[in-house]
Order: sequence, then C-alpha cells, then structure tokens
Amino acid sequence: RVLFRSTCEPALRTAVGGTAQQRSISIFSLAFFIPTASQRAAGARWVRCDLIATKPDGTAVDLPDTAAPAIAGTLADKYAICLTATNSVRAEIVTCDRPHVLRGLDQFTYPKAPATLPSSSAARSVATARCKPLANGSKWVALLPTASQWASGDHQVDCWGLDQGSASGGG
Repeated sequence: RVLFRSTCEPALRTAVGGTAQQRSISIFSLAFFIPTASQRAAGARWVRCDLIATKPDGTAVDLPDTAAPAIAGTLADKYAICLTATNSVRAEIVTCDRPHVLRGLDQFTYPKAPATLPSSSAARSVATARCKPLANGSKWVALLPTASQWASGDHQVDCWGLDQGSASGGG
C-alpha cells in the first residue's frame, strides 16, 4: 500500500493532471500489480502502475494519445461522471457527455470517520460543509455508503449537483 501511494499516485497526478477534486470525479483510476509470492521469494521487488479509464458500465475508454495531461483546465464531459436521476435507486452513473441530471462535484473520505455510520445530522453537517459550496447555489445531494459498506471500511462521500447545462440531455 505504501509503495502504491509513493509510486503510482504521483504518476497518476502527472499523467492525468487536474486537481485532486477533478480526478476524484473522473473516469481515470489506477490498476497496480506486484510480484506474486513466489516471485517475491525469488527476489522480485517491483510495482507496475497502469492508468486506466473506464466508463461507469465498465467499458474501457481509449486513453488520450498525447503526452499532455488528460485534464488541462476543465474536466471534459467525456471524462466526468454524472447521474441520470436524482433518486439513487433509479440513477445510473454515466459519463457527462450522455444525458444526465446530476454532475459529480467531489468525492472525499469522511473526516475522522467513526467506527459506525455517522448519524444523519452528523453526516448532513459534514456533507453541507464540503458539498454545498461546490454546487454554486444549485440543488445538491451527498451519497454515503450503506452501514455494511461503512463497516467494511468504505468511508467515501460523493457530492452531486444539479447540472443546469444538462436540460437538453448533455452536460
């Protein structure tokens, strides 16, 4: 884990560019590989970091064929994540170049995460402090993990904002 953070994450920042916030709401992520137990026993000490881009449905996306960072300035709709509905039961995650209602604003780890899922009022307070300013006066929603996801260590909070520019189906 330490090797991954010290090796792969700086490479991601360089290759993708943009801010941590932009990368958190994009389709870019990392896959990493380390030697097998037998390879390590034979002395192998390496880590391989692969930049991947996948649409929310798991479909691979061609990476930009330039050395320039993929995110230069604004996050392009074809790389940004959006939701097709405001109801999380019906919503599908899509790239923002497809019809959508909500646009990803940020994803962050709940600060000083307690052992159990925070109360609604505590979660609302944290989400309001982080998500509301990013919505620029528009409606917004924060999605937290379920209690079982929280218990397994997932403490990510997703901020979504009403995308005013998507009324005609685009972002």
